Amino acid sequence: MISIVIPLWNKAPYVRRCLDSVLAQTYDNFEVIVVDDGSTDDGPEQVTAIPDRRIRLVRQPNGGVAVARNRGMAESRGEWIAFLDADDEWTPDHLATLSDLMGRYPQCGMVSASYWLHRDDTGNQWQPCFDGLPFHGPHGVITNYYEVAANGNNPINMNTFAVRRDLIERCGGFPIGIESGEDTYFEARCLADTDLAYSLHPTSVYHLFEEGKNYRAFRSHNPVDDLYDGLLRLGQGKTGIRRFVATWHKQRMTHAVHCGHPATALRQFTRAIRIYPWDKKTYYQALMALLAIVTRRDVYELMQAFRPQKQAKQKKQ
Repeated sequence: MISIVIPLWNKAPYVRRCLDSVLAQTYDNFEVIVVDDGSTDDGPEQVTAIPDRRIRLVRQPNGGVAVARNRGMAESRGEWIAFLDADDEWTPDHLATLSDLMGRYPQCGMVSASYWLHRDDTGNQWQPCFDGLPFHGPHGVITNYYEVAANGNNPINMNTFAVRRDLIERCGGFPIGIESGEDTYFEARCLADTDLAYSLHPTSVYHLFEEGKNYRAFRSHNPVDDLYDGLLRLGQGKTGIRRFVATWHKQRMTHAVHCGHPATALRQFTRAIRIYPWDKKTYYQALMALLAIVTRRDVYELMQAFRPQKQAKQKKQ
């Protein structure tokens, strides 16, 4: 059985779409744990109105998404645990695709499929490209996850994968008290202990909004920075691990400039080049950050203006 953990906080406009996509799965040996993290809208009532015994609603005071996901995992019973955000959705073959990967690659403690990105304001939908995949064909094992993720687009997000329970028990759950980055750290931590069985067939839809979940909170001293640095030891010997961790600090540098914290940006740049000084993108983004400070323009707008347009898979579903 696959357990599905869905954190819920004020997502009433979307949660029924999310759960309908779960109930439409062609693979039906699953349970759903929806963790209401102190919602103030009627999202929880929409969940309880669905007459399906496989769905359970767990209520708790607001503690953040990491606490909610950890609670859902603690309440779950399946050998494998999958995740889905309440404002996103799956295609009907998502769990069937993951189940097939579990059977094909039993040595892997994590399985995942590719995904669609959907801009809700424009209706555009596309599948990202991933550079450096070590296999040819529709599926295989990503033995170099850190390298692929550092190359550009991350092949996984919180809607795409399932992880075996024993791997979670070894690696721990989601770190608590962190305002951003706890999800990608959880993924990276698990993949320090296993390889990733992967299908290039997209089976989930990640919705991009103008506001809301795509806003990243900023802290000058984010505890997840040290957790990422700890991956250098935990993932020692994994291809691309140093570049992956340096990329985290590079992204933190750019975000710090965007939020008006140049001193933090300088610290993040220093950490990035100390860990992996050979990445030209780090120096390019540092130059863009400096230009943004001098011209008082948004650093992301400058990067977009100067960035060569890469060809991506632009497909309508």
